[in-house]
Amino acid sequence: MNRETRPVLFRSVGMLFYFLGFIVLMFSKNIDYFLLSMGIMTVGEDFVAPTTQTIITSIAPNNMKGTYIGIYNLFISFGSFSGSIVGLYMLSYYESATATFWLLIAMSSLVVSVLYLAINNAFLKRMNLSIKKKISSYKKTSGQ
Repeated sequence: MNRETRPVLFRSVGMLFYFLGFIVLMFSKNIDYFLLSMGIMTVGEDFVAPTTQTIITSIAPNNMKGTYIGIYNLFISFGSFSGSIVGLYMLSYYESATATFWLLIAMSSLVVSVLYLAINNAFLKRMNLSIKKKISSYKKTSGQ
């Protein structure tokens, strides 16, 4: 993955796979549905995970890339920890209506997917502007 492969668009597609995986969980009655859901979400993860580094390194200044990645990982760690607690609390709250719980989670994933889709063009414009600046800077320093 690189800047030219539209990483934000790939994240949107990945979130759609998560959405589908959570929809499958709504109807799960046995291990087969659970395994199908995990398979679908794994495909979603394959779209989402690699784009993270691409997006971070695209927006970070050259001397701050490691710092940006470190801060991202810090926030992800806190999010994973607190998300587990909140998710388990919500699951216990919706114990008698687990389909509703998974529908809420699925709809949240769909909203995130649409939001990624909405910011895709703005991200691409920013990256294209950044690339043009780097090219013009290179031409000035190399005397072309």
